[in-house]
Amino acid sequence: MKPSFQISLLSLVGLVGLGSAQAATLREFLTALEQNSSLRGASLGAAAAQSQLEATRGDFELGFQGGYGLSELKTTPGDALSTQNSTQLGLSLSFRPFLYGDTQDAYTRAALQARQARAGYRSTLAGLQIQAVLANEQLRLATEALLSSTVGVELAQTLLNVTQTQLERGAVSPADLREAQSRNSEALERLATGGENLRLAQTSLESLVGKATLDAAPEFALPVGKTSEEEGAEVALENARLLYAQAQRAALPSGNIGYTLNTSDSTSVSVSLESRTFQPKLSFSYADPSQSTRQISVNPPVSVSPTQSVQLGLAWSFGPSALTALSSAEQNLRSAEASLEGARQNARLTRDRLTVALDQAGRNVVLKQSALENAQKKLAEALERQKLGLASPLVALSASSELSAAQIALSSAQLDALQKRLEFYRTYSVPLIER
Repeated sequence: MKPSFQISLLSLVGLVGLGSAQAATLREFLTALEQNSSLRGASLGAAAAQSQLEATRGDFELGFQGGYGLSELKTTPGDALSTQNSTQLGLSLSFRPFLYGDTQDAYTRAALQARQARAGYRSTLAGLQIQAVLANEQLRLATEALLSSTVGVELAQTLLNVTQTQLERGAVSPADLREAQSRNSEALERLATGGENLRLAQTSLESLVGKATLDAAPEFALPVGKTSEEEGAEVALENARLLYAQAQRAALPSGNIGYTLNTSDSTSVSVSLESRTFQPKLSFSYADPSQSTRQISVNPPVSVSPTQSVQLGLAWSFGPSALTALSSAEQNLRSAEASLEGARQNARLTRDRLTVALDQAGRNVVLKQSALENAQKKLAEALERQKLGLASPLVALSASSELSAAQIALSSAQLDALQKRLEFYRTYSVPLIER
């Protein structure tokens, strides 16, 4: 082997040895993805959506309100005029023993948003994990290709030397020499391309997981689940059902009932309940007694202070817009149901397509494995014939080159089969390793 080729091969062995020294298990290998900015963003989004969901399910809600007023009053008999200022403070405590109506809608809407956020996170995680595993295998393939190119350069150089010797003896023509020189140049170009491809593969892998490498990709079982289209269609259907239920309730009257107890001239306690949520509400209010700043007339005003009261209320509005909204919501619901059915049908077709592609890739691996075994036998036979003096070293070198090509073909077929298998995980947004 020429010195320049020795240097290239030693450098390659050093690169391979560096990766093998840091080889890791699948879980260790994929742990480095946790620092990926896309994954962190999706994780934070899912956590925020989950927090929002938990907030809508709170058992109670505390409220506060306050105000200040200034007004001029006239009372009869006596035509007394006065100005007064007042301060109002209020505290309320709303209980949520169960979800109903508007509170149920808010919870359902938050749950759907959290579901979408989780699906987005899982899709991002699965995509990055698949990308990292494939990048590791592509690095392995690029390494093998560079080794094969090195053998090819050695073979081309040997052929060129033999052709030059035969030309000096008059055994070949100058055209044969030019052909050998062309083959040598092509082999050198393949070697240079192989080195560039190896560096690109290393850069791609390092951008995902740093210096870590994977020993070997395990045999991943085929996952089951829902496609992103199915998941989106289901969420759309739930949203449509929510809007339809809201439109139905909007067309119905709403009522409320309340009871107020005036504990003093300035304080009161009240309990209320409304039909839109059936959420009991306890309130305490304080009104600063009127403070006169200007008084005209000596006759005192007449006032009446209630001690307790009961309030009943009913509200209902209905018109063409309500009918339109109800009809539109119903049509949207029917459309979402049809879309979900179409998504499920597409999912079945997609799985069939992926299964056929995987089977074809598997059969291709078997063929390439058979070709590799034939190349190994051919090399063994060439070496045996060379040992017996029945063939030149050039025959064995040519067989060695064919073996390298067969090995690369097998590795390429195995990578293609792995890609076909991992496409199931990408389609169903299933991570290779759950966090």
